[in-house]
Amino acid sequence: YFAGNGYNSNSLVARADERLSLTGQFSVLAQGKGNLNYIDHTFDEFVKGRLMAELEREELDLAILHHHGADDTQYLNASPYTIMTDKWLEMARKFFRGKIRSAKDTTASKQYYIDNYNVPESWVNNAFDPGIMLQDSLSDAAMDIHIADLEGFTPGVPFVMLDACFNGSFHLEDYISGHYIFNPGKTVVVKANSVNTLQDIWTNQLIGLLELGVSVGNWAKEQFTLESHLMGDPTYRYASNRNDRDDLNRAIAHRRNDLSYWKRLLKDKHPEVKALAMKILFKKGALTPDQLYAIQTSDVSPTVRLMAYHLLIQSDSEQLVPAIEAGLHDNYELIRRFAAMHAGENQSPRLLDDLMKIRLSPGVSERVYFQVRGAVEQYAKDDALAAFDKQLEGRSGSWYEKIKAERTNFERILSAKEEDMKQLLDREVESRNKRFNITALRNSNQAAYLDTLFRFMKESDDQNLRQLLAEAFGWYTRSWKKQEIVDFCRAQAAVEKDDTVKRELLRTVRRLTD
Repeated sequence: YFAGNGYNSNSLVARADERLSLTGQFSVLAQGKGNLNYIDHTFDEFVKGRLMAELEREELDLAILHHHGADDTQYLNASPYTIMTDKWLEMARKFFRGKIRSAKDTTASKQYYIDNYNVPESWVNNAFDPGIMLQDSLSDAAMDIHIADLEGFTPGVPFVMLDACFNGSFHLEDYISGHYIFNPGKTVVVKANSVNTLQDIWTNQLIGLLELGVSVGNWAKEQFTLESHLMGDPTYRYASNRNDRDDLNRAIAHRRNDLSYWKRLLKDKHPEVKALAMKILFKKGALTPDQLYAIQTSDVSPTVRLMAYHLLIQSDSEQLVPAIEAGLHDNYELIRRFAAMHAGENQSPRLLDDLMKIRLSPGVSERVYFQVRGAVEQYAKDDALAAFDKQLEGRSGSWYEKIKAERTNFERILSAKEEDMKQLLDREVESRNKRFNITALRNSNQAAYLDTLFRFMKESDDQNLRQLLAEAFGWYTRSWKKQEIVDFCRAQAAVEKDDTVKRELLRTVRRLTD
């Protein structure tokens, strides 16, 4: 598997835990057989050659590539890490040459960087020298895989997963994933995305089923998203390494209603078989939130625990907040990351102290920190600041002095959010500003100022904004205030005079209760 620059905040913990989980998902790896290779973008200044050579190996069975992407590019590298002074200087010169070339007024741009950044004129005098421009262009091209690089490319790996945006843009004339399929190599199927894709998703969900003879198509059905597609042959499958599970591929398609069969598989020693059985039984109503919580907090397999959490978080259950609490302290990074993300959506007061403790911890991994930082910023200012101060009581040392210095900025962020809510009730504030604050609720699910939002819905005479707010409430699917929102929307719909707003209120009730 491969990780490109900037993916999952360059979290080494995420990549290390991915190796741990893949080793558990594929029993052949758990038994000490086979090889699980990892290539990081930091291995080389230009990692493209290494990665493409690895993909051409015919002994390779599966390639999982995490990176940013475009329809015509796999983004791999960034500016290289180096301890060499001459390298740093050359990167700086190249950076300023590029800025000047892209400016509308190149002369003014050149003078701006000389005056404001003390850039020596000699650094940029050759910005438009044809030889230097070619050198810079070749250097930029070497950082990534472009469609031109794939002309005649002969990948030897049968299945490639491109965990990137736009690489699967099959609706365009040309696109990256097509070149893995329609080349003289041996790649049979590619999973790729036609538009943007989120980074914090479970990319490898149930991937270990492939070693049990499950086809790529049947595997993909279990975790497809709107933007993901299979290019090539979805019936491709590897030989099963267990004779007693030869029927699994057919069972996925034809025995989904056979609950006794899946209950037997719930006891299987293979974590992916158990996770699949859990998923099917849960969808059939044959596995309760209490049972899932018990599995989440006791199973030795990280991916089984993650499946339990993944399913539990979809249920409207009293175990939702306890599941998030347990997830925040799981030893598997992806569970912690998801729990932090869902804590930001739920915003229960029970979660605040745990979130703040993680937010201030020196050992928190990059991507978990990214989610936790956003989560604590959704709480009411006084509550969040009190939790911040509580976690710093009795703490000393340079790390905690640095954290204490962040309090001013943290308070500024919280105050700005508080002010945004107050402005909704201020008739002097322009409608477009209120519109932005309301639509932002779709992502933030901010519940700290729900009384203000309810008051705006009752008192405002701007029907367009009221409709937007009614729609935004429909995104609070995991909020600890969800039932309060449902009750309010029902009551407001009963007295609502504007038909459009009323319809939106009732839609939100259905979204939050279905």
